Amino acid sequence: MYACDQGFNPDYLVADQGTGLRAGQIIVWKDKPCHCDVFHIFVAVGLVAIGISVLLWMNGHRLKSMAYPLLAIALMQMVVGGSVYLRTETQLSTLSAQLKVNPAELKAEEITRMQTVMKNSSIYRAVEMVLLIVDIGMIAFLQRHDMAAGIGVGLVLQAAFTPTLDIFAEARGADYLSAICSLAI
Repeated sequence: MYACDQGFNPDYLVADQGTGLRAGQIIVWKDKPCHCDVFHIFVAVGLVAIGISVLLWMNGHRLKSMAYPLLAIALMQMVVGGSVYLRTETQLSTLSAQLKVNPAELKAEEITRMQTVMKNSSIYRAVEMVLLIVDIGMIAFLQRHDMAAGIGVGLVLQAAFTPTLDIFAEARGADYLSAICSLAI
């Protein structure tokens, strides 16, 4: 509620399905829509990829090498999703306290932090696109080599999915940055 008093007026909120969080959102911002978070999806997709990897490997599929990139990237997705989830509550408490004590400092620090996040997001997306092109090339030119083709297919699956979630996360980051920049301090 203090954030509202400081001029924080987002177009929408992002949260998980926690009932306490949603109840607070309704009390403070009755008219604001609340979108589902993305990091739970990262963890879920990571678990599915691990399951597929195990099945491929256990069944001795000719493209069982798909399991290598599926497993490696799934573990990264789970670490990213889990770390975001685990730090969110503490980060929210810290930011809320800082907003009450020193809103100008919060604004300056969050703008700097989010500008870095947005810059890094663009770099990640560019790397993901290059990897997707390399992966498609592996499938196209090395399809007769089971190991290379399997790795290529696994990478294509992950390289096509991960940027999709990154686009949503980047859009939300841009909205958050805009909201922070508009804080009346």
